[in-house]
Amino acid sequence: MGIIGHDTLPFFIYQNKQLTYNPIHFQNFSERAVEVPIAIDFLKRIGKEKRILEVGNVLSNYAPLLSQHPEIGEIDVLDKFEKGPGIMNVDLMDFNEKYDAIVSISTVEHIGQNAYGEHSSGDREAPLKAILKIYNLLYPGGKALITVPFGKLMDMGWLIQFSSEYVALLVDKYGIPREALSMSFLKKLDADTSVTICQQVWIQCEERELENTYFQSPFPFANGIAVIELDKVAETRAVIQGRPEPLHYRSPVNIPNYYYTPFYKLFPYDLNGWFVVDQPGLAFYGPFINLPRQVYRFEVCIEMKGEGEFTLYIMSDSGKKVLWERRLSKSSVIRDLIYLNHEEKNVEVRLHKHDPTSCTIRIPNMFLSQL
Repeated sequence: MGIIGHDTLPFFIYQNKQLTYNPIHFQNFSERAVEVPIAIDFLKRIGKEKRILEVGNVLSNYAPLLSQHPEIGEIDVLDKFEKGPGIMNVDLMDFNEKYDAIVSISTVEHIGQNAYGEHSSGDREAPLKAILKIYNLLYPGGKALITVPFGKLMDMGWLIQFSSEYVALLVDKYGIPREALSMSFLKKLDADTSVTICQQVWIQCEERELENTYFQSPFPFANGIAVIELDKVAETRAVIQGRPEPLHYRSPVNIPNYYYTPFYKLFPYDLNGWFVVDQPGLAFYGPFINLPRQVYRFEVCIEMKGEGEFTLYIMSDSGKKVLWERRLSKSSVIRDLIYLNHEEKNVEVRLHKHDPTSCTIRIPNMFLSQL
C-alpha cells in the first residue's frame, strides 16, 4: 500500500494483458516501471526477423529483462550524446536509415530541450518533429512505439509534457495520417515513499482522465504517460503543413509533494508515509523557494490518526512573514488561492504542533502552482 492507500501488486494490466512491473531498480521509481515492460511486449510482437531501432539508449539498462525473450531481434541504438558499445552518436534529425520497427522510451520529450547534452531550448515543438522523423524512418508497413509524459501541457525546461492539443498537432500540423496514429494512456495512482524499493500502482485509463495531471505531482517524474503507436501507411511521407494557434504551456509546479521534495521532515516515516508527532514544535518546514508576484493554487491533504492541535502556514523570509495560515485538529483537505502582490523569497510551508499529545500524520498530496 502506497501513500494514497492503494494495494500494490507485482503486475499491471495493459491492453488486456497482465504485464509485470519492471523489477530492475535503475530508475524504476519513475515511469520506467511500466514503460519498459510495454516496450518489451511491443518488441516481442515485432519478432526476430525485422530491422529494429531504438531512439534513445534506454533498454540497454534493462538487458537482463530483454535476455529473457529470445524472440526479440537485435536492436540498433541511436543516441546523439550517450556513449557506449554499438551506440550510433548521430542526431535523429540527420539520420536517414529505414527500419521495420522503432521504439523510443521517454526520449522524444527531451529533444530540442535543455537536457541530456542539449544546452539550449526554445523549440517547444521539437519533440513533435522528432516523432514525425521517426514516422518517416519506417518502412511501409513498419511500426513504432513511443512513450511520453502526458497530462497538462507543460514546458519544464528540460522536457515538454504532452497534452491532447499538443498531440493533435502531429496530424493537424505535421501531416502524420490520422489512421497511422493510435494512443493508449496510463495513470500513476500510488507509490510508496522510497525511491530504492518503490512499489507503484499504474492503471490504463482514458485520455480525459489525465487532462489535469501535472509532471512531478504528486509523485516523482511523470504521473501520466501516453503510449503512441505509429503504423506506417504504405508509400506515404508526412510533411509539415499549416500553423495552428499557439498553445499555452504551463510552468513547472512550485511545490509538487511533501515526500519527494526537500522539506525538513520528521523521521522515520514508513513506506506508506505515516510519521509520529508527539511533542510541540514544527513537524515539517520547507522547501525555501522564491515565488514571483502571481496568484497560486494551493492544495494539501493531511491525514491524522489521534489527537493534535496544529497550524499550517505558508511563510516567507525564512519564517518572518505569514502569507497564509489555517488551524487543524483532524484530517483535512484544503484548497485555496494564494495572492502574492510582491515577489516573496524563501517561501516555505510549515506545520506547527501546539500540544504534547501523540498523533500520527501523513500528507498524500501537497501542491502549489501558478494559476
